[in-house]
Amino acid sequence: MKENTNEKNAERKSYGIISLRTYLSKLKTLFRFWLIAAVIMGVLVSGYNVGTAFYNSEASTVINFSFDGIESGLDPNGNKFDVEEIKDIELVSESLEELGITGVSPEAVVKSISITGVVPTNVIERITQYSSFYGANYLTSSKNIRDTTYYPTQYAIVCESEQLSKNEKADLLNKLTEKYNGVFYGKYGYNLSLESAVRSIDYKEYDYINAIDVFSASLGSLQNYIDELAAQDNTRFRAENGYTFADVSASIDTIRTEDLDWISSYITLHNVTKDKDTLIANYEFKIEELERSKAISQEQIKSINSTIDVYEKDAIIIFGDSAEGSNTTLNQSSETYNNLITRKVAAQTQLSTSEQKIDLYKDRINSLRSGKTNESDKEIVEKELERFSAKIDSLLEIANQTASEYYEEVKLSNAYAVLRPAESSTFGIITTAVTNSLGTIITFGLLITGAYFTIALVMCFREVPFFNRLAAKVKKSVKAEKKSDDKNKKNKKNKK
Repeated sequence: MKENTNEKNAERKSYGIISLRTYLSKLKTLFRFWLIAAVIMGVLVSGYNVGTAFYNSEASTVINFSFDGIESGLDPNGNKFDVEEIKDIELVSESLEELGITGVSPEAVVKSISITGVVPTNVIERITQYSSFYGANYLTSSKNIRDTTYYPTQYAIVCESEQLSKNEKADLLNKLTEKYNGVFYGKYGYNLSLESAVRSIDYKEYDYINAIDVFSASLGSLQNYIDELAAQDNTRFRAENGYTFADVSASIDTIRTEDLDWISSYITLHNVTKDKDTLIANYEFKIEELERSKAISQEQIKSINSTIDVYEKDAIIIFGDSAEGSNTTLNQSSETYNNLITRKVAAQTQLSTSEQKIDLYKDRINSLRSGKTNESDKEIVEKELERFSAKIDSLLEIANQTASEYYEEVKLSNAYAVLRPAESSTFGIITTAVTNSLGTIITFGLLITGAYFTIALVMCFREVPFFNRLAAKVKKSVKAEKKSDDKNKKNKKNKK
């Protein structure tokens, strides 16, 4: 029994076992070679990318848009989005001037700038898949067809101008993307055109009471705009100045109902005017216009009423029990009938407004004709209008700051961002190139590491007796076969 056990142990020993200790020993032996190979590979890949980056004469940057509608190719206002505005000739000219770059043609620089949408790989695969269906005899749903239309949210901007150095191209792209930030929020953020319209009012060009009317209309438009923002805001936004939209709206309402109404009543009560006769003539002209508008509204109402009286709604007959012979007819509302009612209400509103303004202007005419204007009253009104104008300027600043912060921090937060600035410095170019090399370095590193572990394992096999004997047998067999072939060739030669 003991002899059998010894024989089995001897047989195992003769075959050999690859131990973990042996494998680790081989890994340690090869580690220096693996490290040297990895370093050389990393240096070669990085050097190639750095050299390519310096040799390549173009500069590029990547921007991203994130707001409702961009996936459908629409801007924040719901109109078609045009990313080409980034390289607008005026924007490029201003950027070149601010950078101190002279002697180049802005038009040529604009032509050298290309803007390309970045389409993700999964979207390309989806579009390619659907495209293959179009050529086949398949019926494709309209939804699938719509799915093949993709509007990018990221864009790569490349400048290849031969008039600029690589650093100048990078600086230009960075300046353009920086300036476009202001253009973007100026266009889709706070309504600067509304503010400009209010500021453009020169109350000194109007008679006192007319200036009040213009101020009131402008402040009404501003208040409506602020109220719309308040309705959209579900975050209860408060700007750094401490104001919410509700606060701004309340401030507008206060100066309209308190300051503006006080000045208006003072002007009316004391018949303050710059030119009584001209003002009376103006009111009479407005009354004539309103009388015509009133007559038109009355005719519209009369015509609509006549149409409504003879209009029959769509009828639905419900048949009852044939034995009883009872049927029911229901009148169903129609879009045409509803439109008639809507038009009637609008005409009645217009008629009522015209009548109220006619009565107002008649009262003002009577007041002007029965009273006199004192110079002291003029001075009081002018001072009050000046003070009121200053209040409006202050209010506009508050509205501008509050709304602008809301757009940039809430509604259009991260709507526009620069994902990768253009590199202009030598260090930046090298850093970007090395960073871009990481993926390739990791891939080659894994291959070298795999070879490292495989070679170590092969070296372990070489020290196993079984494999050594097997290799010796194979070598001996090859020699014997070669010797036999040589002998056969020699015999054939002798026979000849």
